[in-house]
Order: sequence, then C-alpha cells, then structure tokens
Amino acid sequence: MRILIYTLANAKNHYEVHRKRTTQMPIKFRPTAVAGLAVAALATAGLVAVAAPANAAGVTPGWQTPGNTDPNEVGSISLFDASGNQILGGSINDTPIAAYAVGSTAPRAGDTTATLYAFTPKAGVAPGSFGGDPLSSSTSYPVAGAPASISTTLPVVSGTSDDNSLAGYIAGRQNTDTSTTDGYGNLYELRLRTNKSQASSPAAYDAVDIEVTGSTWQVVYPAPSVTATTTLLTASPASASQGDAVTLTATVSPSVSGTVQFKDGTTALGAPVALVGSVATLPTSFATVGNHALSAVFTPAANAAVGASTGTLSFNIAHSAAVATTTGLAISGPTAAYSADTLSATVTPSSAAGSVQFLDGSSVLGSAVVSAGSATLAYNLFGQGSHSLTAVFTPADAASFTGSTSPAVPYTADAPAGAAPALSDVKAEVAAGSLSISSPYTVTNPIDLGQLALDSTDTYLEASKPFGTSTDPIQVTDTRAGNLPWTATVQSTDFSSSTGSINGENLGLTALTPVATAGNALPGAAGNVKTFDNAAALGVSTTDTGSLGLKGSPHTFATATNGTGTIGFTGTLSLVAPSNTAAGNYIAHLTFTVG
Repeated sequence: MRILIYTLANAKNHYEVHRKRTTQMPIKFRPTAVAGLAVAALATAGLVAVAAPANAAGVTPGWQTPGNTDPNEVGSISLFDASGNQILGGSINDTPIAAYAVGSTAPRAGDTTATLYAFTPKAGVAPGSFGGDPLSSSTSYPVAGAPASISTTLPVVSGTSDDNSLAGYIAGRQNTDTSTTDGYGNLYELRLRTNKSQASSPAAYDAVDIEVTGSTWQVVYPAPSVTATTTLLTASPASASQGDAVTLTATVSPSVSGTVQFKDGTTALGAPVALVGSVATLPTSFATVGNHALSAVFTPAANAAVGASTGTLSFNIAHSAAVATTTGLAISGPTAAYSADTLSATVTPSSAAGSVQFLDGSSVLGSAVVSAGSATLAYNLFGQGSHSLTAVFTPADAASFTGSTSPAVPYTADAPAGAAPALSDVKAEVAAGSLSISSPYTVTNPIDLGQLALDSTDTYLEASKPFGTSTDPIQVTDTRAGNLPWTATVQSTDFSSSTGSINGENLGLTALTPVATAGNALPGAAGNVKTFDNAAALGVSTTDTGSLGLKGSPHTFATATNGTGTIGFTGTLSLVAPSNTAAGNYIAHLTFTVG
C-alpha cells in the first residue's frame, strides 16, 4: 500500500508533497465508460463521421470566461488508458481515474515528477483559491515502457490502483452548486503540477475541466480533439447470386478499437462485431434478388477519443443458376386402339412448378399442370399402329428451373375391340399477340423531381418523387399466345445541364408496387409477378463508370412467370447527388423495356 501526506499551501498557490512511506505496487487499470457524446455522421464509403463531446451544462465553465481565468493555468491535460488510447470520460469509482495524465506545457527545467490534483470550483471564488486534494502520488517522467502515444518530453502522471478515486474526492469536497446556467454546477477541475527534489512546485499548472453526472465523468473543457475515422466496406466475392456465401469486411482507419454493425438497408445483419486489428468480418448470404444497400457502422469503444464512421456498399444479388430438371414418361391402360389410356409424367426435382405437354411425335395430345412432381393426361384417341410419345416440361419460373423433355416412349395400339370411331379434324387459330410496355412520362412530359436539398448530414443533395399513379402507372400488356414469362427493365443515362453533370448511378427506382387491372389475369397466383428495388447510389462522382442505381446495363424491376394480361407498377424515383454539384437544370433519359 502507499501512505501519503500532502500539505496544501493555498496562499501561495503552491503544493509541497511529503512522502512518509512508499511501497511500489503493480499498476492495474479498469475499463471505463463515456457518457454524453454528441454524434454527427457522414454516411458513405470512405467518408468520415466524427463524434465530439458536448458540455451538458451548455456553457463554458464560469472560471474560464474572460475576466475570471487563472493566469497560472498555462496548458491542458490529456487523459489516456493503459493502452495509450485517449479517453474522454469514465467512472468516478475508477482508480486511477486514468492510466496516464499528460500535460501540454513543457516542464520547468529540472522537474522530473508530476502530480494530479482535483479541485472543486465555486462561484465567486478565484480559481487560485478553489479547494482541492491530490488524486495521485508524485510520479516520475518520462515514463519508461509507456505506450508510444505517451509523450517523452511533456510532464506525465502515471496512475496506480493506490490513487484516490474521484468518488472518494467528491465525498469530501462535493460541488454543491445546483445551477444549470452559471457554469459551475457538477463541474470539477483536474490539475497537473510538476516538481523536483527539494523544491516547491511552480505556480503554473495544466488543467482539464470535467463534468460529473451520476457515477460517470466526462471532459468538457477545453473541448477535446477527436480523431476522425474512416470505414471501408467490401464484399467477397464482388458479385453473388441468391443463397451464395458472401463475406462482408469492414476496415476502420486509423487503427482503433470498437464494434461494427453490418446492415442491409435498415435491417441489422446479426449482432455488432468487435474489431480485431481494425477489421471486422461477417459471413452471410442474401435471399432476395436486386441491389442491396449495405453499410458498416463503426462505434468506438467506450471513452475513446475517436469518431464514429460508416462505410456503404451497393451490392447486387443475381438470380441463382436455374436447377436442372429431368422428365420421365409412362403410359398405362388397354393397348387396343381408342381405349382409355393414362399418360403419366414425372418431373425431378419435385419442387419444380410448371406444366407438361404430351406429344405423339409432333402432334400435341394435351397438357397438364405439375403437382408435387407429377402430371397426368387421360387420352383415348390413339389410332391403330405405332406411336412415339414424349412429355415436355416447361417451368413456371425459368430463372429457378430448366425445362426438360422425356426420352421417347414407343407405344403400339392394337386393332380396336369394336368398330373404329369416325374421326374429324377441327381447326382454330390463336394469334401470336404482342408484348409492350409504357411509361406515364415522355420526352415532352418529363417527371420533375424539383429542387434538390441537402440531407440532414450536409453530405448529399437529394430529391424523390412518386413515379406513376394507380390510374397512370408504368404498364406492361401481354397478349402473346402461350401465357409466357416476361422481364421488365429500366436504364438511365447520366444527368446533364449547361453547368455540369450528375452520374446516373445516383438515380434509383424503389418501392415498386403492382397495380392490378380488375378482371385481369395478372397478377394471378401468388408469386407470379415479382418486383425488385434498384436503390440509388450515394453521391457517386461523375467519373465513376460503374452500374449502380439505374445506370449501365438494363436493371430488372419486375418479372412475371405467366404474363398474359395487363398490369401496372408505381414506385419512388430518388436522386442522391454529391453536395458539390453545380447549380443548374439537369435532365436524364430513362428507357423501359420488356421481353
């Protein structure tokens, strides 16, 4: 243990330390917690989000205002944990209050020790007359073996577990000022003084002002410098399909400690991941097709004097490769011509939905819907002689399953048991039909997004507007024979004006909603019509040549597995441009296609 007796000489603003007995003890440190950080975030890949503490009292400490300052306060104090990370707060019960307290002022020539004190401010009392007590013993500096961030030229107090806690100090010298406006309530001051053997401490000192709230404290004055961070989010592989394994990696610079919360839009992907060597990884997969607005939100460790930051990534998920199917065919029943026979097709895997068309050579006998991998057709028109039968499977979702044809099954119909039936042919024609798409906006009637405005972080210029209405939507009309599937896409050019341009990647079409026509076949069975969001990239520069948002190759926004009929779509068109975009009237061209 360490027993210290300190003699306080307020009249001269000096302190003399008399050490009766000192026993060296191992240094122990406890983690602490910061409270009251006000955060301002810039959310985009590689951009910085900075967190800075705020004086909850809302005022500069009263003794730091003009006319009330102490001329002997010549510098400030920075507080660090055992790893050399600067801290901005902690628990009043911690001993020491900080592993290292570093002054900002060069020490008096010959001084080799430093001591950390706590003082209780009082309105109407000069700072030099505040009452206080030491929190630490006098420790030597420079400190051998200290982390690299601890100065070797400035005065340093090394805290130990034998130091007085701030709670212990407050128990004897509590600040009883309850005002929330005079700049004294709940505030205390830490002071660092240097000394040398057989000499009085100098009048000058370094100081930092802290606020105590409950069982925690935080630095309020001088406003501490917070280290900015950047978070870079990447994905491996760079592109993927539904269900593929994807590893998200967040790299935070400079090297700091804390956690990263990965998100898909506003949905958290698992729990926050602790940084290891400034890197956090998350293995995951995605079930939905289309662009995913991914983000990695870095939160610093408690008390750390570093800022939060967010990295973003627009990641596209493609349809998974279609699963191959096989189709088998069997026939059962009497072999006499014109007898009632049953054609049975088996489709593997059984999860493949669709229909089977039965053929005799090239003649269509009929069709049946597949249920649990099976489709059957009753048929009684096989004429006498040889037949070659096949079953052709057509999937309902060609992106999920392939079509397949059974091996030919030979079948011979014997002479009929009685008189042969009289056969007649009936002809009918089904027109080929057409497939078309239309937009409620044209070159002469463009959609006007209006005036772009800064977002809440002053990072982007943004605007959005509904695209289409329930009575005037994007409309797909399919009159083709065969009830065939279709895919609708959209593609944008860059925006241009007489003053500059905006990358088309910054334009997105989301919140797509089908608008059904009364009495129409579409949208039909659940899952027949699907929509896909294409989110705008966040402030991509004009030099970027990627295909995010609506730029580049056509972007799918809707599909139908059985498309005959008419259906409309409404959505939201959004533009997120860089904040440095020049003023002007900009225009871009959207191209809608269906096939």
